[in-house]
Amino acid sequence: MKNVLVVLAAVTTACGSEPSAPRQQPSLSIVAGDNQVDTIGSTLPIQIAAAVTDRTTGAPLPGRVVNWIIAGGGGSVFVPVTQTGNDGIARNTYTLGSSVGVQKLLARYIDPDTGTPITDTAFATALPGRPTLLWANNEAFPHPDGIAWVLVPVTPGAPFSVYFGFQDRNRNARRCTDLVTWTYAGNNGFPDDTVRVNGPAVATAVDSLTWRQDFVITGPGASLMNFTPQAACNTTIVDPLGGVPVLYQP
Repeated sequence: MKNVLVVLAAVTTACGSEPSAPRQQPSLSIVAGDNQVDTIGSTLPIQIAAAVTDRTTGAPLPGRVVNWIIAGGGGSVFVPVTQTGNDGIARNTYTLGSSVGVQKLLARYIDPDTGTPITDTAFATALPGRPTLLWANNEAFPHPDGIAWVLVPVTPGAPFSVYFGFQDRNRNARRCTDLVTWTYAGNNGFPDDTVRVNGPAVATAVDSLTWRQDFVITGPGASLMNFTPQAACNTTIVDPLGGVPVLYQP
């Protein structure tokens, strides 16, 4: 009987000494989509991917929640929270904001054992957008609607001016060095030669983003003239944002 008790005690002691599994040491890193370059307001072609792994073994950690936070430059993500797949990677679609320069998207995972946030940041460079809209106004700034009524003198031979500039699709001012051409169209059956460019065809620069084109009334014509500026650097001219209604009574 004494020998049996000794064996049981030995077995009990052996079972109690088994080591516990080591605690996972999670880490997070951006593994795809970093350092892309595109124009402002564009959706980056490569998704941003963040890998959550065990720092000790390098094993992927599936089913982990990753938060996505805009950290600089504006912009947006498709969803604010994603989950890692079997490969330990969470992915998201990143659309750049309207600020030119470096933009940042932060990926964050919270260690459930310690509550410590673990983060990494994806960077992108936002370039100025291509001019897509030509605005014109009777004053040297864009009209909120892109167009404005220009009240001009009614006397033939009287000069007047129209200011114009370029914007990208986010309404940021942009430069365009192309020559701007103007077309005129009237109503009530009057010919379109009631106005013409006054002086050189090349507009006068008011500043680095605004130009002035001078016109002169050459004869009586329509009570409403549509002035439409056009330039080759424009990928699209949104109607009626490309036109300047010029109102005068002959």
